[in-house]
Amino acid sequence: MSQEVTVLNEFKCVDCDQLFLMPGKPSAKFCPRCGSDGIQYGAISKVQVIETQMREK
Repeated sequence: MSQEVTVLNEFKCVDCDQLFLMPGKPSAKFCPRCGSDGIQYGAISKVQVIETQMREK
């Protein structure tokens, strides 16, 4: 079983208080909820995937 570590950047919109995560190193330019460009950088989160289950459609 392989273990995958994903780096997520946390951002917060100053207008609507929406918290959101983006993978990798890009910076957020607009809020996905309200479209505001007032974005604050929060932190980096490292997520380790231990087990995944595939769902059949």
